[in-house]
Amino acid sequence: MKRTTKTRGIVAAEPPSIDPLEEFDPVSSSEENSPHKNDDANEGTFIIQDINLQPREYDEDSSDEEDIRNTIGNIPMNWYDEYPHIGYDLDGKKLMKPKQGDKLDDFLRRMEDPDFWKTVKDRQTGQNVVLSDKDVDLIGRIQSANVPDPSFDEYAPWIDWFSSEVMDTPLRAMPPSKASFLPSKIEKMKISKIVHAIKMGWIKPPQKPSTEKKFYMLWDSDDKADSIRRIHNHIPAPKTRLPGNAESYNPPSEYLLDDEELRDWEAKSDEPWKRRYNFIPQKFNSLREVPAYQNYIKERFERCLDLYLCPRAKKMRLTIKAEELVPQLPSPKDLQPFPTVLAVEYKGHTDMIRSISMELHGQFFASGSDDGTVKIWEVATGRCVKTFKLGETVRWVEWCPNKSLSLVAVAVDSDVVIINPGVGDKFIVEKTDTLLAEPPELSNFISNERMVVAAQWEPFDQEKWDLGIRVMIRHFKPVRQVTWHGRGDYFSVVMPDGLNRSVIIHQLSTRRSQFPLNRSKGLIQCVLFHPIRPYFFIAVRKHHFFKIELRITRFKLILCLHRLNSMSGFTI
Repeated sequence: MKRTTKTRGIVAAEPPSIDPLEEFDPVSSSEENSPHKNDDANEGTFIIQDINLQPREYDEDSSDEEDIRNTIGNIPMNWYDEYPHIGYDLDGKKLMKPKQGDKLDDFLRRMEDPDFWKTVKDRQTGQNVVLSDKDVDLIGRIQSANVPDPSFDEYAPWIDWFSSEVMDTPLRAMPPSKASFLPSKIEKMKISKIVHAIKMGWIKPPQKPSTEKKFYMLWDSDDKADSIRRIHNHIPAPKTRLPGNAESYNPPSEYLLDDEELRDWEAKSDEPWKRRYNFIPQKFNSLREVPAYQNYIKERFERCLDLYLCPRAKKMRLTIKAEELVPQLPSPKDLQPFPTVLAVEYKGHTDMIRSISMELHGQFFASGSDDGTVKIWEVATGRCVKTFKLGETVRWVEWCPNKSLSLVAVAVDSDVVIINPGVGDKFIVEKTDTLLAEPPELSNFISNERMVVAAQWEPFDQEKWDLGIRVMIRHFKPVRQVTWHGRGDYFSVVMPDGLNRSVIIHQLSTRRSQFPLNRSKGLIQCVLFHPIRPYFFIAVRKHHFFKIELRITRFKLILCLHRLNSMSGFTI
Protein backbone atom coordinates (compact mmCIF):
# COMPACT_ATOMS: atom_id res chain seq x y z
CA MET A 1 0.00 0.00 0.00
CA LYS A 2 1.64 3.24 -1.11
CA ARG A 3 1.62 6.21 1.21
CA THR A 4 0.21 9.38 -0.20
CA THR A 5 0.81 12.95 0.81
CA LYS A 6 -1.38 15.98 0.24
CA THR A 7 0.36 19.14 -0.83
CA ARG A 8 -1.69 22.28 -1.65
CA GLY A 9 -4.72 20.28 -2.78
CA ILE A 10 -2.66 17.87 -4.89
CA VAL A 11 -2.40 14.26 -3.97
CA ALA A 12 1.12 12.87 -4.76
CA ALA A 13 2.62 9.50 -4.17
CA GLU A 14 6.23 8.91 -3.11
CA PRO A 15 8.36 7.27 -5.79
CA PRO A 16 9.63 3.77 -5.12
CA SER A 17 13.29 3.37 -4.23
CA ILE A 18 15.15 2.52 -7.48
CA ASP A 19 18.86 1.60 -7.73
CA PRO A 20 20.38 4.05 -10.20
CA LEU A 21 22.89 1.42 -11.35
CA GLU A 22 20.23 -1.25 -11.92
CA GLU A 23 19.64 -1.97 -15.60
CA PHE A 24 16.41 -0.52 -16.95
CA ASP A 25 14.02 -2.97 -18.62
CA PRO A 26 11.46 -1.18 -20.80
CA VAL A 27 9.08 -4.18 -20.89
CA SER A 28 8.90 -4.58 -17.15
CA SER A 29 8.67 -0.89 -16.60
CA SER A 30 5.80 -0.56 -19.00
CA GLU A 31 3.90 -3.32 -17.26
CA GLU A 32 4.45 -1.82 -13.87
CA ASN A 33 3.30 1.58 -15.00
CA SER A 34 0.29 0.23 -16.84
CA PRO A 35 -3.00 1.78 -15.51
CA HIS A 36 -4.86 -1.49 -15.89
CA LYS A 37 -2.56 -3.47 -13.57
CA ASN A 38 -3.66 -3.97 -9.98
CA ASP A 39 -6.79 -1.92 -10.34
CA ASP A 40 -8.02 -3.31 -7.07
CA ALA A 41 -4.90 -2.22 -5.27
CA ASN A 42 -5.12 1.23 -6.71
CA GLU A 43 -8.73 1.59 -6.11
CA GLY A 44 -9.59 4.80 -4.24
CA THR A 45 -6.00 6.15 -4.75
CA PHE A 46 -4.96 8.86 -7.22
CA ILE A 47 -1.54 8.19 -8.77
CA ILE A 48 0.20 11.25 -10.17
CA GLN A 49 3.73 11.02 -11.70
CA ASP A 50 6.29 12.56 -9.48
CA ILE A 51 8.34 15.43 -10.86
CA ASN A 52 11.56 13.68 -9.71
CA LEU A 53 10.97 10.93 -12.31
CA GLN A 54 11.25 13.44 -15.14
CA PRO A 55 14.49 13.11 -17.19
CA ARG A 56 17.13 15.39 -15.83
CA GLU A 57 19.03 17.91 -17.93
CA TYR A 58 22.55 16.44 -17.69
CA ASP A 59 21.72 12.70 -17.72
CA GLU A 60 22.33 12.38 -21.47
CA ASP A 61 25.29 14.77 -21.61
CA SER A 62 28.30 12.88 -22.95
CA SER A 63 30.82 15.72 -23.15
CA ASP A 64 34.38 15.12 -21.95
CA GLU A 65 33.97 17.58 -19.10
CA GLU A 66 30.85 15.90 -17.66
CA ASP A 67 31.58 12.24 -18.51
CA ILE A 68 32.92 11.23 -15.16
CA ARG A 69 31.27 7.86 -14.84
CA ASN A 70 34.68 6.23 -14.23
CA THR A 71 36.44 8.06 -11.42
CA ILE A 72 39.77 6.22 -11.35
CA GLY A 73 41.60 9.21 -12.83
CA ASN A 74 44.57 9.32 -15.21
CA ILE A 75 46.18 5.96 -14.45
CA PRO A 76 47.32 3.11 -16.71
CA MET A 77 44.33 1.02 -17.64
CA ASN A 78 46.43 -2.15 -17.80
CA TRP A 79 46.19 -2.27 -14.01
CA TYR A 80 42.62 -3.63 -14.44
CA ASP A 81 43.51 -6.32 -16.99
CA GLU A 82 43.21 -9.08 -14.40
CA TYR A 83 39.98 -7.82 -12.82
CA PRO A 84 36.36 -8.16 -14.03
CA HIS A 85 35.69 -4.45 -13.43
CA ILE A 86 37.27 -1.47 -15.07
CA GLY A 87 36.81 1.23 -12.41
CA TYR A 88 34.39 2.84 -9.98
CA ASP A 89 31.55 5.33 -10.32
CA LEU A 90 30.75 8.34 -8.16
CA ASP A 91 29.09 6.14 -5.56
CA GLY A 92 32.10 3.85 -5.30
CA LYS A 93 30.47 0.94 -7.08
CA LYS A 94 32.40 -1.17 -9.54
CA LEU A 95 31.98 -0.61 -13.24
CA MET A 96 31.95 -4.06 -14.77
CA LYS A 97 33.69 -4.70 -18.07
CA PRO A 98 31.43 -5.35 -21.05
CA LYS A 99 31.49 -8.72 -22.69
CA GLN A 100 34.36 -9.09 -25.11
CA GLY A 101 34.00 -11.25 -28.19
CA ASP A 102 36.65 -13.32 -29.81
CA LYS A 103 38.27 -12.79 -33.19
CA LEU A 104 35.46 -14.60 -34.98
CA ASP A 105 32.93 -12.13 -33.53
CA ASP A 106 35.13 -9.26 -34.66
CA PHE A 107 35.30 -10.72 -38.14
CA LEU A 108 31.52 -11.14 -38.35
CA ARG A 109 30.97 -7.63 -37.02
CA ARG A 110 33.43 -6.29 -39.58
CA MET A 111 31.56 -8.02 -42.39
CA GLU A 112 28.04 -7.21 -41.25
CA ASP A 113 28.26 -3.89 -39.46
CA PRO A 114 28.63 -0.99 -41.94
CA ASP A 115 29.82 1.30 -39.10
CA PHE A 116 32.59 -1.01 -37.98
CA TRP A 117 35.31 1.09 -39.70
CA LYS A 118 34.42 4.11 -37.55
CA THR A 119 33.92 2.25 -34.28
CA VAL A 120 36.51 2.91 -31.56
CA LYS A 121 36.86 1.50 -28.09
CA ASP A 122 36.76 3.79 -25.06
CA ARG A 123 39.53 2.59 -22.81
CA GLN A 124 38.08 4.47 -19.87
CA THR A 125 34.78 2.59 -19.89
CA GLY A 126 35.51 -0.37 -22.18
CA GLN A 127 32.53 0.45 -24.46
CA ASN A 128 32.57 0.61 -28.25
CA VAL A 129 31.75 4.10 -29.49
CA VAL A 130 30.66 4.81 -33.06
CA LEU A 131 32.08 8.07 -34.35
CA SER A 132 29.76 10.47 -36.04
CA ASP A 133 30.36 11.90 -39.48
CA LYS A 134 31.42 15.14 -37.89
CA ASP A 135 34.02 13.39 -35.77
CA VAL A 136 35.31 11.45 -38.80
CA ASP A 137 35.60 14.68 -40.75
CA LEU A 138 37.46 16.33 -37.85
CA ILE A 139 39.94 13.46 -37.60
CA GLY A 140 40.53 13.51 -41.36
CA ARG A 141 41.26 17.26 -41.32
CA ILE A 142 43.74 16.84 -38.47
CA GLN A 143 45.53 13.97 -40.25
CA SER A 144 45.83 16.07 -43.43
CA ALA A 145 47.33 18.98 -41.41
CA ASN A 146 44.36 21.28 -42.03
CA VAL A 147 42.48 23.55 -39.68
CA PRO A 148 40.03 21.42 -37.61
CA ASP A 149 37.21 23.92 -38.00
CA PRO A 150 35.88 23.73 -41.57
CA SER A 151 34.24 27.14 -41.22
CA PHE A 152 37.59 28.86 -40.64
CA ASP A 153 38.81 30.81 -43.67
CA GLU A 154 42.54 30.65 -44.00
CA TYR A 155 42.67 33.16 -46.85
CA ALA A 156 40.46 35.87 -45.40
CA PRO A 157 41.36 39.43 -46.43
CA TRP A 158 43.82 41.17 -44.12
CA ILE A 159 42.38 43.84 -41.90
CA ASP A 160 44.75 46.78 -41.72
CA TRP A 161 44.20 47.94 -38.18
CA PHE A 162 46.97 50.55 -38.40
CA SER A 163 47.48 52.77 -41.43
CA SER A 164 50.76 52.37 -43.31
CA GLU A 165 50.54 55.78 -44.96
CA VAL A 166 52.93 58.45 -43.69
CA MET A 167 51.27 61.67 -42.72
CA ASP A 168 52.65 64.81 -44.31
CA THR A 169 51.64 66.96 -41.39
CA PRO A 170 53.30 66.08 -38.03
CA LEU A 171 51.16 65.48 -35.02
CA ARG A 172 52.75 68.39 -33.18
CA ALA A 173 53.17 71.91 -34.46
CA MET A 174 56.24 72.92 -32.35
CA PRO A 175 59.34 74.00 -34.36
CA PRO A 176 62.32 71.57 -34.55
CA SER A 177 65.08 72.09 -31.98
CA LYS A 178 68.50 73.48 -32.81
CA ALA A 179 70.19 70.23 -31.69
CA SER A 180 68.54 68.37 -34.57
CA PHE A 181 70.60 70.45 -37.07
CA LEU A 182 73.97 69.74 -35.29
CA PRO A 183 75.97 66.53 -35.92
CA SER A 184 76.01 64.06 -33.06
CA LYS A 185 79.27 63.85 -31.09
CA ILE A 186 78.70 60.20 -30.24
CA GLU A 187 78.28 59.31 -33.91
CA LYS A 188 81.41 61.33 -34.72
CA MET A 189 83.43 59.33 -32.16
CA LYS A 190 82.13 56.04 -33.52
CA ILE A 191 82.97 57.02 -37.10
CA SER A 192 86.47 58.15 -36.09
CA LYS A 193 87.08 54.79 -34.36
CA ILE A 194 85.97 52.89 -37.46
CA VAL A 195 88.19 55.05 -39.72
CA HIS A 196 91.18 54.47 -37.40
CA ALA A 197 90.55 50.72 -37.37
CA ILE A 198 90.42 50.70 -41.19
CA LYS A 199 93.73 52.61 -41.39
CA MET A 200 95.44 50.24 -38.93
CA GLY A 201 94.14 47.21 -40.80
CA TRP A 202 91.98 45.93 -37.95
CA ILE A 203 88.85 46.17 -40.08
CA LYS A 204 89.16 45.01 -43.65
CA PRO A 205 86.55 45.82 -46.29
CA PRO A 206 84.66 42.85 -47.67
CA GLN A 207 86.43 41.21 -50.55
CA LYS A 208 84.81 41.23 -53.92
CA PRO A 209 83.48 37.86 -54.98
CA SER A 210 85.77 36.05 -57.34
CA THR A 211 84.64 35.91 -60.93
CA GLU A 212 86.73 32.85 -61.74
CA LYS A 213 84.85 29.68 -62.42
CA LYS A 214 85.36 26.87 -59.95
CA PHE A 215 85.29 23.27 -61.00
CA TYR A 216 84.39 20.50 -58.59
CA MET A 217 84.92 16.79 -58.77
CA LEU A 218 81.80 14.86 -59.59
CA TRP A 219 82.78 12.09 -57.17
CA ASP A 220 84.70 12.74 -53.98
CA SER A 221 86.80 9.62 -54.36
CA ASP A 222 88.08 10.32 -57.86
CA ASP A 223 91.47 11.57 -56.72
CA LYS A 224 91.96 9.49 -53.56
CA ALA A 225 91.37 5.96 -52.35
CA ASP A 226 87.99 5.16 -50.95
CA SER A 227 88.63 4.11 -47.36
CA ILE A 228 85.01 3.18 -46.78
CA ARG A 229 85.17 0.17 -49.00
CA ARG A 230 86.15 -2.95 -47.15
CA ILE A 231 88.31 -4.24 -49.96
CA HIS A 232 91.05 -1.69 -49.15
CA ASN A 233 91.23 -2.66 -45.48
CA HIS A 234 90.80 -6.37 -45.95
CA ILE A 235 93.11 -8.48 -43.84
CA PRO A 236 93.39 -12.06 -45.08
CA ALA A 237 93.18 -14.87 -42.57
CA PRO A 238 96.41 -16.72 -41.74
CA LYS A 239 96.86 -19.87 -43.71
CA THR A 240 97.19 -23.28 -42.12
CA ARG A 241 100.44 -25.16 -42.08
CA LEU A 242 100.98 -27.27 -45.14
CA PRO A 243 101.28 -31.04 -44.57
CA GLY A 244 104.72 -32.56 -44.55
CA ASN A 245 106.16 -35.96 -45.23
CA ALA A 246 104.84 -37.33 -41.93
CA GLU A 247 101.24 -36.75 -43.11
CA SER A 248 101.80 -38.84 -46.22
CA TYR A 249 100.07 -42.21 -46.54
CA ASN A 250 103.45 -43.71 -47.52
CA PRO A 251 105.99 -41.71 -45.47
CA PRO A 252 109.71 -42.51 -45.45
CA SER A 253 110.88 -44.87 -42.75
CA GLU A 254 112.72 -42.13 -40.81
CA TYR A 255 109.35 -40.39 -40.14
CA LEU A 256 107.79 -43.48 -38.57
CA LEU A 257 107.92 -43.77 -34.79
CA ASP A 258 109.88 -46.60 -33.23
CA ASP A 259 108.98 -48.29 -29.93
CA GLU A 260 110.85 -45.77 -27.76
CA GLU A 261 109.38 -42.75 -29.56
CA LEU A 262 105.92 -44.32 -29.37
CA ARG A 263 106.22 -44.76 -25.58
CA ASP A 264 107.39 -41.15 -25.27
CA TRP A 265 104.44 -40.00 -27.41
CA GLU A 266 101.98 -41.88 -25.17
CA ALA A 267 103.66 -40.61 -21.97
CA LYS A 268 102.88 -36.99 -23.00
CA SER A 269 99.15 -37.53 -23.14
CA ASP A 270 98.68 -34.98 -20.32
CA GLU A 271 100.81 -32.45 -22.18
CA PRO A 272 99.92 -32.95 -25.85
CA TRP A 273 101.49 -29.65 -26.94
CA LYS A 274 104.95 -31.08 -26.20
CA ARG A 275 104.58 -33.88 -28.74
CA ARG A 276 106.44 -33.75 -32.01
CA TYR A 277 103.29 -34.70 -33.94
CA ASN A 278 99.68 -34.55 -32.88
CA PHE A 279 99.13 -37.89 -34.61
CA ILE A 280 101.01 -41.16 -35.15
CA PRO A 281 102.44 -41.47 -38.68
CA GLN A 282 101.31 -44.62 -40.44
CA LYS A 283 102.30 -46.33 -43.66
CA PHE A 284 99.84 -47.83 -46.17
CA ASN A 285 100.40 -49.74 -49.39
CA SER A 286 97.90 -47.72 -51.39
CA LEU A 287 95.69 -44.67 -51.01
CA ARG A 288 92.57 -46.85 -50.99
CA GLU A 289 93.63 -48.40 -47.70
CA VAL A 290 93.81 -45.06 -45.88
CA PRO A 291 90.90 -44.82 -43.38
CA ALA A 292 88.96 -41.69 -42.56
CA TYR A 293 90.80 -39.15 -40.42
CA GLN A 294 89.20 -39.23 -36.98
CA ASN A 295 90.25 -35.67 -35.96
CA TYR A 296 89.02 -34.04 -39.17
CA ILE A 297 85.85 -32.50 -37.73
CA LYS A 298 87.63 -31.39 -34.56
CA GLU A 299 90.42 -29.65 -36.46
CA ARG A 300 87.96 -27.95 -38.83
CA PHE A 301 85.94 -26.74 -35.86
CA GLU A 302 89.05 -25.34 -34.14
CA ARG A 303 90.01 -23.62 -37.38
CA CYS A 304 86.61 -21.95 -37.56
CA LEU A 305 86.93 -20.85 -33.94
CA ASP A 306 90.31 -19.32 -34.67
CA LEU A 307 88.90 -17.35 -37.59
CA TYR A 308 85.86 -16.23 -35.64
CA LEU A 309 87.27 -15.47 -32.20
CA CYS A 310 90.74 -14.16 -33.07
CA PRO A 311 90.52 -10.55 -34.32
CA ARG A 312 92.83 -9.38 -37.07
CA ALA A 313 94.35 -5.92 -37.06
CA LYS A 314 97.17 -4.15 -38.83
CA LYS A 315 100.11 -3.11 -36.67
CA MET A 316 103.17 -1.15 -37.61
CA ARG A 317 106.26 -3.29 -37.37
CA LEU A 318 109.64 -1.63 -36.98
CA THR A 319 112.58 -3.38 -38.55
CA ILE A 320 115.65 -2.01 -36.80
CA LYS A 321 119.07 -3.25 -37.64
CA ALA A 322 121.81 -3.56 -35.05
CA GLU A 323 123.98 -1.09 -36.97
CA GLU A 324 121.29 1.58 -36.67
CA LEU A 325 121.26 1.38 -32.84
CA VAL A 326 124.92 2.32 -32.63
CA PRO A 327 125.27 6.12 -32.75
CA GLN A 328 127.33 7.50 -35.57
CA LEU A 329 130.52 8.92 -34.19
CA PRO A 330 131.74 12.20 -35.65
CA SER A 331 134.92 12.43 -37.57
CA PRO A 332 138.11 12.70 -35.50
CA LYS A 333 138.87 15.93 -37.32
CA ASP A 334 135.79 17.51 -35.72
CA LEU A 335 136.71 16.35 -32.17
CA GLN A 336 139.25 19.09 -31.50
CA PRO A 337 139.28 20.34 -27.90
CA PHE A 338 140.14 23.85 -29.00
CA PRO A 339 138.51 26.42 -31.32
CA THR A 340 139.64 26.45 -34.91
CA VAL A 341 138.12 29.75 -36.06
CA LEU A 342 139.40 33.13 -34.91
CA ALA A 343 136.46 35.27 -33.77
CA VAL A 344 138.02 38.31 -32.04
CA GLU A 345 141.67 39.27 -31.68
CA TYR A 346 142.81 41.53 -28.81
CA LYS A 347 145.98 43.41 -29.72
CA GLY A 348 147.83 45.89 -27.49
CA HIS A 349 150.49 44.20 -25.36
CA THR A 350 154.09 44.32 -26.54
CA ASP A 351 155.39 41.39 -24.49
CA MET A 352 154.29 38.00 -23.17
CA ILE A 353 150.91 37.90 -21.41
CA ARG A 354 151.08 35.98 -18.13
CA SER A 355 147.51 36.19 -16.75
CA ILE A 356 143.93 37.12 -17.66
CA SER A 357 140.81 37.38 -15.51
CA MET A 358 137.15 37.72 -16.51
CA GLU A 359 134.67 40.08 -14.92
CA LEU A 360 131.74 38.42 -13.15
CA HIS A 361 129.20 39.83 -15.67
CA GLY A 362 131.30 38.71 -18.63
CA GLN A 363 131.44 42.15 -20.29
CA PHE A 364 135.11 42.98 -19.59
CA PHE A 365 138.31 41.12 -18.77
CA ALA A 366 141.75 42.17 -17.56
CA SER A 367 145.15 41.02 -18.83
CA GLY A 368 148.64 41.37 -17.36
CA SER A 369 151.87 41.25 -19.38
CA ASP A 370 155.65 41.41 -19.02
CA ASP A 371 155.57 44.89 -20.52
CA GLY A 372 154.43 46.17 -17.10
CA THR A 373 150.87 47.08 -18.10
CA VAL A 374 147.38 45.90 -17.17
CA LYS A 375 144.76 46.36 -19.87
CA ILE A 376 140.97 46.26 -19.54
CA TRP A 377 139.28 44.83 -22.66
CA GLU A 378 135.68 44.73 -23.86
CA VAL A 379 134.80 41.15 -24.77
CA ALA A 380 132.25 41.85 -27.52
CA THR A 381 134.22 44.41 -29.53
CA GLY A 382 137.90 43.65 -28.69
CA ARG A 383 138.47 47.30 -27.76
CA CYS A 384 140.97 48.23 -25.05
CA VAL A 385 139.05 50.39 -22.60
CA LYS A 386 141.86 51.32 -20.14
CA THR A 387 145.57 50.75 -19.63
CA PHE A 388 147.38 50.88 -16.26
CA LYS A 389 151.19 51.23 -16.36
CA LEU A 390 152.79 49.60 -13.33
CA GLY A 391 156.44 49.50 -14.48
CA GLU A 392 157.24 45.90 -13.43
CA THR A 393 156.34 42.43 -14.68
CA VAL A 394 152.72 41.58 -14.01
CA ARG A 395 152.55 37.98 -12.84
CA TRP A 396 148.90 37.62 -11.84
CA VAL A 397 145.59 39.43 -12.43
CA GLU A 398 142.42 38.57 -10.50
CA TRP A 399 139.02 40.33 -10.75
CA CYS A 400 137.04 40.72 -7.52
CA PRO A 401 134.09 38.25 -7.44
CA ASN A 402 131.84 40.65 -5.49
CA LYS A 403 129.30 42.29 -7.79
CA SER A 404 129.06 45.40 -5.60
CA LEU A 405 132.78 46.21 -5.90
CA SER A 406 134.83 47.23 -8.94
CA LEU A 407 138.33 46.02 -8.04
CA VAL A 408 141.17 44.12 -9.71
CA ALA A 409 144.06 42.61 -7.74
CA VAL A 410 147.39 42.64 -9.58
CA ALA A 411 150.62 40.90 -8.53
CA VAL A 412 153.55 43.05 -9.68
CA ASP A 413 156.90 41.50 -8.72
CA SER A 414 156.79 41.59 -4.86
CA ASP A 415 153.84 44.03 -4.65
CA VAL A 416 150.08 43.51 -4.75
CA VAL A 417 148.19 46.43 -6.26
CA ILE A 418 144.43 46.92 -5.93
CA ILE A 419 143.14 49.07 -8.79
CA ASN A 420 139.71 50.35 -9.77
CA PRO A 421 139.23 49.72 -13.51
CA GLY A 422 136.43 52.30 -13.68
CA VAL A 423 134.29 50.30 -16.14
CA GLY A 424 130.75 49.05 -15.84
CA ASP A 425 128.15 50.63 -13.59
CA LYS A 426 129.20 54.16 -12.58
CA PHE A 427 127.35 53.88 -9.28
CA ILE A 428 129.42 50.81 -8.29
CA VAL A 429 132.64 52.55 -9.38
CA GLU A 430 131.89 55.63 -7.23
CA LYS A 431 130.81 53.48 -4.29
CA THR A 432 134.09 51.54 -4.44
CA ASP A 433 136.16 54.75 -4.39
CA THR A 434 134.15 56.06 -1.44
CA LEU A 435 134.83 52.91 0.60
CA LEU A 436 138.56 52.87 -0.09
CA ALA A 437 139.15 56.65 0.25
CA GLU A 438 138.87 56.58 4.06
CA PRO A 439 141.39 54.16 5.64
CA PRO A 440 140.30 52.46 8.88
CA GLU A 441 141.65 53.42 12.30
CA LEU A 442 144.53 51.18 13.47
CA SER A 443 145.28 52.86 16.85
CA ASN A 444 144.33 49.84 18.96
CA PHE A 445 145.86 47.24 16.62
CA ILE A 446 149.36 45.96 17.43
CA SER A 447 150.95 44.32 14.41
CA ASN A 448 153.15 41.25 14.73
CA GLU A 449 156.86 41.82 13.97
CA ARG A 450 156.90 38.71 11.84
CA MET A 451 153.97 40.10 9.83
CA VAL A 452 155.52 43.59 9.57
CA VAL A 453 158.57 42.14 7.88
CA ALA A 454 156.50 39.94 5.51
CA ALA A 455 153.86 42.50 4.33
CA GLN A 456 153.37 46.25 4.69
CA TRP A 457 150.30 48.33 3.70
CA GLU A 458 151.33 51.55 1.91
CA PRO A 459 149.69 54.79 3.10
CA PHE A 460 147.38 56.88 0.92
CA ASP A 461 149.10 58.60 -2.04
CA GLN A 462 147.28 61.06 -4.28
CA GLU A 463 149.55 60.47 -7.28
CA LYS A 464 148.87 56.73 -7.22
CA TRP A 465 145.17 57.42 -6.69
CA ASP A 466 145.09 59.47 -9.89
CA LEU A 467 146.72 56.56 -11.74
CA GLY A 468 143.92 54.22 -10.60
CA ILE A 469 145.83 52.51 -7.77
CA ARG A 470 143.67 52.38 -4.64
CA VAL A 471 145.71 50.10 -2.33
CA MET A 472 149.31 48.80 -2.46
CA ILE A 473 150.85 46.07 -0.28
CA ARG A 474 154.60 45.35 -0.36
CA HIS A 475 155.91 41.84 0.41
CA PHE A 476 159.35 40.52 1.23
CA LYS A 477 159.32 37.93 -1.59
CA PRO A 478 157.99 37.88 -5.18
CA VAL A 479 154.26 37.18 -5.35
CA ARG A 480 153.20 34.43 -7.72
CA GLN A 481 149.41 34.26 -7.21
CA VAL A 482 146.53 36.39 -5.88
CA THR A 483 143.09 34.90 -5.21
CA TRP A 484 139.92 36.49 -3.81
CA HIS A 485 137.42 35.22 -1.29
CA GLY A 486 133.80 34.97 -2.49
CA ARG A 487 132.72 37.98 -0.39
CA GLY A 488 135.39 40.22 -1.90
CA ASP A 489 136.82 41.40 1.45
CA TYR A 490 139.63 38.85 1.84
CA PHE A 491 142.28 37.91 -0.68
CA SER A 492 145.29 35.62 -0.39
CA VAL A 493 148.77 35.85 -1.91
CA VAL A 494 151.26 33.05 -2.54
CA MET A 495 155.05 33.51 -2.34
CA PRO A 496 156.74 30.14 -3.05
CA ASP A 497 160.09 31.40 -1.74
CA GLY A 498 158.62 32.50 1.59
CA LEU A 499 158.95 29.04 3.23
CA ASN A 500 156.69 29.08 6.35
CA ARG A 501 155.39 32.54 5.36
CA SER A 502 154.50 31.59 1.81
CA VAL A 503 150.76 32.25 2.21
CA ILE A 504 149.31 35.49 3.59
CA ILE A 505 145.62 36.42 3.83
CA HIS A 506 144.81 40.14 3.69
CA GLN A 507 141.58 41.85 4.75
CA LEU A 508 140.77 44.90 2.65
CA SER A 509 138.25 46.59 4.97
CA THR A 510 140.54 46.63 8.05
CA ARG A 511 143.97 46.76 6.30
CA ARG A 512 145.17 43.74 8.27
CA SER A 513 147.10 40.59 7.35
CA GLN A 514 147.57 37.15 8.88
CA PHE A 515 149.37 33.83 8.34
CA PRO A 516 146.96 30.86 7.89
CA LEU A 517 149.87 28.37 8.34
CA ASN A 518 152.42 28.26 11.12
CA ARG A 519 154.55 25.73 9.34
CA SER A 520 154.68 24.65 5.74
CA LYS A 521 155.00 20.95 4.88
CA GLY A 522 156.40 21.60 1.45
CA LEU A 523 156.70 24.08 -1.39
CA ILE A 524 153.31 25.83 -1.75
CA GLN A 525 152.33 26.41 -5.37
CA CYS A 526 148.79 27.87 -5.28
CA VAL A 527 145.78 28.36 -3.00
CA LEU A 528 141.99 28.65 -3.48
CA PHE A 529 138.97 29.82 -1.44
CA HIS A 530 135.78 27.78 -1.58
CA PRO A 531 133.06 29.96 -3.15
CA ILE A 532 130.32 29.33 -0.52
CA ARG A 533 131.90 27.33 2.33
CA PRO A 534 134.69 28.24 4.80
CA TYR A 535 137.23 25.99 3.08
CA PHE A 536 140.77 26.94 2.07
CA PHE A 537 142.62 24.74 -0.42
CA ILE A 538 146.44 24.64 -0.50
CA ALA A 539 148.49 22.86 -3.18
CA VAL A 540 151.88 21.74 -1.74
CA ARG A 541 154.70 20.13 -3.70
CA LYS A 542 156.48 17.45 -1.69
CA HIS A 543 158.82 14.74 -3.02
CA HIS A 544 157.70 15.34 -6.61
CA PHE A 545 154.04 14.84 -5.64
CA PHE A 546 151.36 17.45 -5.12
CA LYS A 547 149.16 17.26 -2.05
CA ILE A 548 146.00 19.39 -1.87
CA GLU A 549 145.03 20.04 1.75
CA LEU A 550 141.63 21.27 2.83
CA ARG A 551 142.01 23.26 6.00
CA ILE A 552 139.54 22.80 8.89
CA THR A 553 138.51 19.30 7.75
CA ARG A 554 142.09 18.05 7.13
CA PHE A 555 141.22 16.47 3.81
CA LYS A 556 144.21 15.45 1.68
CA LEU A 557 144.34 14.60 -2.02
CA ILE A 558 147.63 13.32 -3.43
CA LEU A 559 148.15 13.77 -7.18
CA CYS A 560 150.99 12.28 -9.24
CA LEU A 561 151.75 15.44 -11.20
CA HIS A 562 154.91 17.18 -12.27
CA ARG A 563 153.70 20.76 -11.99
CA LEU A 564 150.51 22.43 -10.69
CA ASN A 565 150.15 26.02 -11.83
CA SER A 566 146.62 27.00 -10.69
CA MET A 567 143.29 25.88 -9.23
CA SER A 568 139.80 27.16 -9.97
CA GLY A 569 136.31 26.73 -8.53
CA PHE A 570 132.79 27.78 -9.45
CA THR A 571 129.36 28.07 -7.85
CA ILE A 572 126.29 26.27 -9.21
